[in-house]
Amino acid sequence: MGGQSMMAGDMTLMAVAMVIRAVILAAALIAGIYLVLRAVRGSERPDRDSTARSLLDRRLAAGEISIEEYTDRCGAMGAQTQASAP
Repeated sequence: MGGQSMMAGDMTLMAVAMVIRAVILAAALIAGIYLVLRAVRGSERPDRDSTARSLLDRRLAAGEISIEEYTDRCGAMGAQTQASAP
């Protein structure tokens, strides 16, 4: 009788070990996919200031904002950039 309970305990331990291995393997696979995608896409992000400036340029060209509003917002961006610069 004691042998059967030991066998059940061993099987439970093996099942737990298999689950742990599967979780580790899945985590390694996800990390690998993430690193490959990051390398392919590149980690370069556009400069926030140039992106905001290009948005203002497009809005001015489309006539959505006036020249005065454009210059005010460009001035505000310059002040924010200078304030946040180290």
